[in-house]
Amino acid sequence: VERCAGQEQEADVRLAFEKYSSGASTGPNEFYQLLNDVRICGGNGAESPFVAYSGSMLDTMAKHYPGGLAAADVVTQLSEKLRRHEMYLAFLQEAQCLVQMDSLAVRLLLEHGEQMAAIVRIRELDNAARDENREAAGPLHAAIEEAGRMLMQHSSLFQGRAPAEVFYSRPVAARHAQEADERTDEETGLAQGAILCLLTVVQRMVREEMQRLESDGVAEELTALTNDLGDAVMQ
Repeated sequence: VERCAGQEQEADVRLAFEKYSSGASTGPNEFYQLLNDVRICGGNGAESPFVAYSGSMLDTMAKHYPGGLAAADVVTQLSEKLRRHEMYLAFLQEAQCLVQMDSLAVRLLLEHGEQMAAIVRIRELDNAARDENREAAGPLHAAIEEAGRMLMQHSSLFQGRAPAEVFYSRPVAARHAQEADERTDEETGLAQGAILCLLTVVQRMVREEMQRLESDGVAEELTALTNDLGDAVMQ
């Protein structure tokens, strides 16, 4: 029963935001009472309906990517997810809902946006590496594939999809990618996500490559790529 109630509350949040984002509402104040009721009746932290809808929004998996996963316009689709999530946060703020949430729920909402922004940046780095035919393009893509495979272990929904496609499509579900490793956030108890996993994998691969490579130019490129990836994750 509690699960059904939570799903209904998430659906209420989704319908309110869709009406707001489509311009069919009179403004965020129209939803103040509804959202306040959801906040009072819903759970806190990761159980909050607002956090649940945030994750559902970002984890929507495209039926296909036009031109295939290698196409540069994948960034456009990912950026649209990020733009919509930013609109969602603005909606909650304007409806005076965000300021009344518990601190963990707010933190998770903001982290969702940060994870999506990191995914966009990683895709941009992936595109740049391919376009410039960098030596680092192979290791970066291999790390993305590895992170995607970790996600695929936790759901049969990904059957038949490419690991890299899963990685780019599941920024928030990525929080649970390392459950098998039992490495969790000390404060929330949630598993660290695929973004941090990807950074760890890339750093390990870079160290291995630098031990083998004699060319300083290639080693410097790999180091620069790792630094760029780290900046994207920390932003």
